Amino acid sequence: MDYVKENKVIQVLNPEFKELNKHNAEMYIDGKKIGFSNFLYALYLSSSNETRHQIELKFESKLSTTKNMFKDCEDIKEFDLIDFDSENVDDSSGMFKNCINLTDVELGTSFKHNTIGNMSSMFENCEKLERLDLKMFNTSSVEDMSFMFRGDKNLKNITVKSFDTHEVTSMKSMFENCTNLESYRLLYTDSFFIKQF
Repeated sequence: MDYVKENKVIQVLNPEFKELNKHNAEMYIDGKKIGFSNFLYALYLSSSNETRHQIELKFESKLSTTKNMFKDCEDIKEFDLIDFDSENVDDSSGMFKNCINLTDVELGTSFKHNTIGNMSSMFENCEKLERLDLKMFNTSSVEDMSFMFRGDKNLKNITVKSFDTHEVTSMKSMFENCTNLESYRLLYTDSFFIKQF
């Protein structure tokens, strides 16, 4: 008798993310191109813990926003955005919000441009995330960092080269409930802030 693994719906994009309507997109699963429609935000994938699927999205043109792009994608554990070009992106708010099983985000130089003005709630409630490498983040145009890491209760280390916050008007609850975070650095002119929990 054959054993059939139970399947489940895996959300890979948030339905609120409407950029698919503006850009021709292609989706690849484990290297194989599949038919992609603007309404395909979830896939049937094996729910077995041993099975890993690589999901790749390719856009014909540069995105202008990543707002809520992966919000509530509770089954995604890793993101690799090293080749992502954020040159035209002005809003990354809620991008990974409520990705409660996310353990690793590889960003590389994907956010090196200074076009982004809103990073509020970008990593909010990523409960299993333990480290973030933001060395290449260009935050010189960011105005809103409120709730950016709120609820990341297992986050221990944030690696930054500098966080230029001279344009920021809100940092409300930026590190709220980050109970394991040992220290962070925010660059504001010559100011250096460290908070111990």
